[in-house]
Amino acid sequence: MRGKRKRVFANIITEFLGKAIVIIISIVIPKLFIDNYGSEYNGLLTSLHGIFIYLNLLEAGIGSASIQALYKPIVDKDTDQIDRILSATRKNYYHNGVYFLACLSITAFLYPYFSHTDIDYYLVVALVFISAAPYILKFFFRGKFTVLLTADNRLYIINLASNIFHIIANVIRIILLVNKV
Repeated sequence: MRGKRKRVFANIITEFLGKAIVIIISIVIPKLFIDNYGSEYNGLLTSLHGIFIYLNLLEAGIGSASIQALYKPIVDKDTDQIDRILSATRKNYYHNGVYFLACLSITAFLYPYFSHTDIDYYLVVALVFISAAPYILKFFFRGKFTVLLTADNRLYIINLASNIFHIIANVIRIILLVNKV
């Protein structure tokens, strides 16, 4: 029971730290974008983020359904059933990832036409794909691991890795923004 409490506490702390990091970055990054590149770039990235949220709906509950299916096999330590569920989860994430990439490609090549922006067409296309990298990673690599760790009440591992990734990525982003790269 003591181990469960530690995991729950670690889950709460790492989740809280992650939200704090997001709040701080959400204040700093847009200001740097506006100061160094103007509001047009900031608006573009904000619009792209909104589009990605809609495209992310392609996940369609794969994670939630898989987590629910894993509870009993994890408690029973039924590794064969866990493997079958994770295999099906990986396949579903992969297939939906292909659809995500198709929708993302359409968005990348059509968005510059409809956005009426002065930003170079190819730069907008590149920004779409670069900005979508976390979603692509989720569909093709991270999805099944997130499901397993969540079902096993070890979300703190994902949170910790995610927090470290966000810190490193955003420190690099800030350095690049300050240097107007």
